[in-house]
Amino acid sequence: MISTVQAGRQIAAIAFAALWPGLAAAADADAARFSQDPAAGVVLNQTVTVGGQDFFRHFSSAWRDSPLSERVIVIVKEQPSARLGNIVWVEYRRKKVFQANLPPSREQIRKLGNDAASVVQDEIVGAEVEQATLVDVDLAKEEI
Repeated sequence: MISTVQAGRQIAAIAFAALWPGLAAAADADAARFSQDPAAGVVLNQTVTVGGQDFFRHFSSAWRDSPLSERVIVIVKEQPSARLGNIVWVEYRRKKVFQANLPPSREQIRKLGNDAASVVQDEIVGAEVEQATLVDVDLAKEEI
């Protein structure tokens, strides 16, 4: 037996598909992508200090504007050090794609977070292009 909510959703989906077929196909593609990897688009925060939290906040807000942000999972990590200062890095598929020392000023942290998003995007695009173009039967995908 179908509930009234499910029936309403089915009717809305049929009407939506009839009125806007191009948008319905895009919605179906998005639903298929989400069913493949429900965790796609997640930015994990593993920072410890206030500066690290600021970096994560600015990085993630700039990262959401990236077209890759809905497809990949990135992790922002931090290692506090009294001798070297706080070190932050961003990982994609267990590889560091960005690393920097945190500056003392919050304004500089904001700028670093925004710049890091574009650097990470470029590195991920380069890694995906390299992985797609390099075919070697002796190497697994992770070994490239």
